[in-house]
Amino acid sequence: MCHAHHDRPWSSDGPTDLANGRLLCAHHHRRIHDPDYETHRLPDGKVAFHRRT
Repeated sequence: MCHAHHDRPWSSDGPTDLANGRLLCAHHHRRIHDPDYETHRLPDGKVAFHRRT
């Protein structure tokens, strides 16, 4: 099961279209909102997660 995620939140005037969204599993959707992790969007559209130190 996937969760829809907005790269730029609609609450911050982000568009609600496919170009601004991605599907994430529940684990990665929680992680993308976790302040202990930073994320980088890669050129191929994937997201890399790195634990902040």
